[in-house]
Amino acid sequence: MIQSVDVHLSCYASQVAEIKVLLNGERWMLALGKFLETKTWVIATVRRSTGSYCLLARQLPAGAN
Repeated sequence: MIQSVDVHLSCYASQVAEIKVLLNGERWMLALGKFLETKTWVIATVRRSTGSYCLLARQLPAGAN
């Protein structure tokens, strides 16, 4: 069961350069080619031997942590 999800986006020139995902404190690898950036949302699919999950991450406003 997912208890916590932590998604970190590294952006450069409005493009998503890297997405790091931690589920329950354990790092997951992203499925290649399975992310889509819109104006304010990033959709990513992460895979593990126990299954796959689709994450919807909202970008924070400028200056927010």
